[in-house]
Amino acid sequence: MKRRISLAGVLLAALLVHGCSKGSNEKDTQGSASSSGNKKIMESSSISSSSISSQNSNAAAAATLHSLELSIPVSELSENNETTITLQGIYSDGKKKQLSENITWQISDTNVLEVKGMKLIAKIEGSTTLRAEVNGKLSPPITITVYKVIHGHRLPPEPDPKINNSTLLGIDSNNNGVRDDVERWIYMTYNHPIERGLFMQSARAYQKVIVDPGRAHETTKYINDSVSCELFWKYKETNHPITKYRDIEGEISQIQFNTINRYIAYKKYNAEFNGEVFGVPPASKDKCEFNENGIFKELY
Repeated sequence: MKRRISLAGVLLAALLVHGCSKGSNEKDTQGSASSSGNKKIMESSSISSSSISSQNSNAAAAATLHSLELSIPVSELSENNETTITLQGIYSDGKKKQLSENITWQISDTNVLEVKGMKLIAKIEGSTTLRAEVNGKLSPPITITVYKVIHGHRLPPEPDPKINNSTLLGIDSNNNGVRDDVERWIYMTYNHPIERGLFMQSARAYQKVIVDPGRAHETTKYINDSVSCELFWKYKETNHPITKYRDIEGEISQIQFNTINRYIAYKKYNAEFNGEVFGVPPASKDKCEFNENGIFKELY
C-alpha cells in the first residue's frame, strides 16, 4: 500500500534541512573569525614587544661619551719611578667604563715623564701636567711633580735663581733652615754622610746669623755649635773624610754668600764683635745637628 506524502510535509522537511545547514555555516564562520581575531591580537602584541625591544636597543646604542675622569695614586714621584694610571669614561646614560685603548696623552713637558700603556714613568725632576683625550673629549689636567733623591734624601726643587737671589734668605721650600740651592749643592758635591751633615749644619748656622746681624751676640751660638761639631769629627774621630786642616767655612762660603747683600750681612755680623777675642769652643758630638748617617735633626 502506497503512502501518500503531502506537499506540506515535503516543504517542512526542506525548511528543516536548510536551517541546520545555515546554523552550521554560521558557527564555522564565527569560529574562523574568532581564530583570525586572536591571531591578529597575538601578532599585534608581538610587534609591540619587538618595537619596545628595538627602542631600548637604540637607546643603549645611542649612549655617547660625555666626559673623562683621570686619576693616579700619587701626584709626586721620584726619578725613574712609575705608577698606574686609571681613566674612566662617563657616558650620556650616566654609566662609567674604564678605558685603556685609543687614548692620546697630552704632556706639557715630555722631558719630565712619559706614558706607556697605562703606566706613568717619571724621568727627570720637574713639574708637568697630564691630560687624556678620547674621541675629542679631554680630561681635566693633573699636575705631577718628579723629584730627585740622593743618598736617600729628597732634594728640594732647583729654585729660580732670579727669585732665589732677590732676597737675603732666598728659598727654603722644605723649611729645614738651609737655602734650597745650598742644600742641593751639598748633596750633589759630598758623598760621605758626615761631610753632608757638617756642611748642612754650617749652612743653617749662617742663615740664622745673617737674618739680623745686630743680634750677633745671641746668634753666634749657632756658629759655635757648628764649630764644636766640626772639631769633634776632626780630632776625636778618624773614620771620616774630614781632615784637620780642611777649611769647611771656605768651601761653603762661596755659595752661601753668593750675592752682595748676603756677603754684606755676614760682614755686619762679624763687625758686631768689634775686635772681641773668643776662645775656640770645645769639641763636642752633642753639638752636632745630625746623626752618623748624616740625617739632619729638626730645626730648632
